[in-house]
Amino acid sequence: LTSRILKVRYTSNAASAIGDSVRVAYSSGCGNSPLRSLRLTNTLLTAPTIAPLSITITSVRDTCGGRIYRYTAPALTGIATGWVWSFSNTTLGNTASLDSGSLTSRIVRIKFTSNSAAVAGDSVRVAYSSGCGNSPLRSLKLTNTLLTAPTTAPLSITIASVRDTCGGRIYRYTAPALSGTATGYMWSFVGPIGSNALLDSGSLTSRIIRMKFISNAAAGTDSAKVLYTSGCGNSPIRALKLTNTLLAAPVTAPVAPTIVLVSTTNCKRVYRYSTTSTLTGTATGYLWSFVGSLGSTAVLDSGTLNSRVVRMAFTNTSAATTDSARVVFKSGCGNSPVAKTKLTNTLLNCTPVVIASAMNKTSANIEVSSFNVKVYPNPSMGVFNVQVQSPVKESIGMRIVDAQGRLIEVLKANPYTNTLIGRDLRPGIYFLEVIQGNNKKVVKLIKE
Repeated sequence: LTSRILKVRYTSNAASAIGDSVRVAYSSGCGNSPLRSLRLTNTLLTAPTIAPLSITITSVRDTCGGRIYRYTAPALTGIATGWVWSFSNTTLGNTASLDSGSLTSRIVRIKFTSNSAAVAGDSVRVAYSSGCGNSPLRSLKLTNTLLTAPTTAPLSITIASVRDTCGGRIYRYTAPALSGTATGYMWSFVGPIGSNALLDSGSLTSRIIRMKFISNAAAGTDSAKVLYTSGCGNSPIRALKLTNTLLAAPVTAPVAPTIVLVSTTNCKRVYRYSTTSTLTGTATGYLWSFVGSLGSTAVLDSGTLNSRVVRMAFTNTSAATTDSARVVFKSGCGNSPVAKTKLTNTLLNCTPVVIASAMNKTSANIEVSSFNVKVYPNPSMGVFNVQVQSPVKESIGMRIVDAQGRLIEVLKANPYTNTLIGRDLRPGIYFLEVIQGNNKKVVKLIKE
């Protein structure tokens, strides 16, 4: 009590009252100075009375035999100075051990060696603490679920061809949805083709995966396999034989095309071309072509150039020696040898019978109704066939202008003679002006 600095311990937790004070005086051999006093600053010290409001549980790791959860308490309030954690005395709770933090931290991580699901009574508890004791407990049932290896394999695998390109075939593989204790998937591919498959999209742990095959061979012992996974192990495997078929260029040509005349209208003739060959071997389709001075002007009338049967329209011209219809088998790896047949087109006499009086007329007094212009096909992706019908033989002038009226081309033609125009026109809308004497016709052209 004669020191400059004094530490005093109080056994009472009460707050200081009026009159509670500390006093000090200077002293000497002759006596003491007057006292200096100051009221004590002690505040009431008690245990917290309100439990923490909540507990947050977060799964950190779901590994068999070593599951980790993080538990978080609210921030301190009132007179609380810390936290105290505990776990209920159950089979699951007794397997808990501290992974990080401490049982007096706000956040604590707990490791469980048990893979069992939490049952009634399995809970985490926390209280606020102070120098005078702890608050009431806040408890929350543990969220641990059962963790075991899946016991049942996925029910099926679905295989779908995405792209059938030579050297780069792509297939999509789909597994069923997760069930039971499964938390994921694991894919594998076996066999000479399967072991060389490359991942195109997804991952080997996705439900849906796309694989690219550089091999064009047909599947033999090759298979796709998938299993369910969990933190405790894997399910049995579900396997399905790969559906890859042989992909190669067909080695045999189709049967030579058969030609049948379908119709003749205004000197426009339509022929049907067919091959009796059905797809065989590695063939996946057909591909037609028409060559020669006449063949190259053929216009598709119906069907497609990939059909077994195709109809083509021709102008009134006789086929030359080099004009032919050709067809091949095709596949993702190339085409077969060519099967061909010479075109059978012959020249038709399409000159109309004109009475003598009409022949003696001049172009200046021809009635408009006897002057007609036919254009086909229109629209066209290639050339347009133009045929002018007129009772006189005077030459005919033609002009092609675009939609803005700009002159594109000037041509001349004769009545009842097929004239091919527009081969070099770009896709768009044009107008064909046909003039003979005082007669004029304008036809709208659509180039596709």
